[in-house]
Amino acid sequence: MLYRGKYRRSLDNGGLGQRFGIFSPEVKRRFAGRRCLWLHAVSVGEVAAVEPLVKVVRERYPRLRLVVSTVTETGNGLAQKLYGKMGEVIYFPLDFDFAIRRAVEAINPAALVIAETEIWPNTLRYLHQKGIPAIIINGRISNRSFRNYLLVRKFIGHVLNYVSKFCMQTDIDAEKIQSLGADPDRVMVAGNLKFDRQPKVNCKEIIQRLQAELCLRPERPVWVAGSTHSGEEEMVLAAYKGCLRRYPELMLILAPRHPERLPRVEALLEETKLPWVRRSHLSPSASASAKPRAKIILLDTVGELSELYGLATVVFVGGSLVPTGGHNVLEPALWKAPILFGPYMDNFQQIADRIKGAGGAWEVQNSKELEEKARQLLADPKLRTEMGEAAYGLLEKNRGATQRTLKLLENHLPQIGL
Repeated sequence: MLYRGKYRRSLDNGGLGQRFGIFSPEVKRRFAGRRCLWLHAVSVGEVAAVEPLVKVVRERYPRLRLVVSTVTETGNGLAQKLYGKMGEVIYFPLDFDFAIRRAVEAINPAALVIAETEIWPNTLRYLHQKGIPAIIINGRISNRSFRNYLLVRKFIGHVLNYVSKFCMQTDIDAEKIQSLGADPDRVMVAGNLKFDRQPKVNCKEIIQRLQAELCLRPERPVWVAGSTHSGEEEMVLAAYKGCLRRYPELMLILAPRHPERLPRVEALLEETKLPWVRRSHLSPSASASAKPRAKIILLDTVGELSELYGLATVVFVGGSLVPTGGHNVLEPALWKAPILFGPYMDNFQQIADRIKGAGGAWEVQNSKELEEKARQLLADPKLRTEMGEAAYGLLEKNRGATQRTLKLLENHLPQIGL
């Protein structure tokens, strides 16, 4: 946390104290009163995934006190944007007894709901001792995590006894958690909350606003490369430069996953000799003369990538051409965008296989294939439409996890002063 940028910056502005369960008097005053629902979402992906559930819960229980915790700075920023007006957004305390005890005493939760599969042994044990249920929702276990957990299976099995309910995404995830020691009576399959994200009612207005701010003509082709990691930007830029020879008007929106890597990515952009600009430098008040020159926009804002997918002629989802596990392909699917990703989709393997099988995405192995497939999509509007519709159709067919998860929470949680 001290050395990695995505954690180091989160220690500022009260973040360090919150890691040790210490909150400012102002935050403590807001905590005071009736008990709350504590929702933990480690980073950007988890924060976005629970949005449909939080929306439904707030509509049904408008008086609910909500506390949302994250681990990363980017996750905290998105949580502030999505949930800041609904409740308190904090950093999750370090998994030390003294920090957890302070945090729980201050927050006074009726329950802790953990998005996906975050296993914090001391936290779960302390909540169990206090009679506060801990519930895992949208649970999943990647093959890599499963192999690691098997190495400490006896310990993990003991910790899992502290969890009141496991609400898993698939039958395979349910089988994995049971094989690690979870009581089968506490395990259910509810589906994936990420399928339940709905198109925004003002999609057309969002696209028009972004086109105006980025000075994009509606007919200009746009390639959005989202959540890229170290080693991928070079491959994306090489493929993009290849596409430029055939499509000189093509705009690239490059979105590195971790903001602390922006200086390194900027250096790569300088090496291309192509005009580029940071997204934060483009606004309605920015100099209009500078906007049209940029061929590449470097996304340096938090929480905007999902909307920028709405501009995409073609999408590449990062973390997949290098072995980091991939990222969520359902966000561009929501905008009916044709999707490309690499072979390393371990963290989203089931979704990746299903969207490929539905015809909504293609897998590429390297920069050369990325360029070839991108050029194929840019040349064929009918193919792009068919792939986009297929990707969106997969979303439509798999909705329902929100209602199943909500039913579990309503049956399992105590009344939280609603």
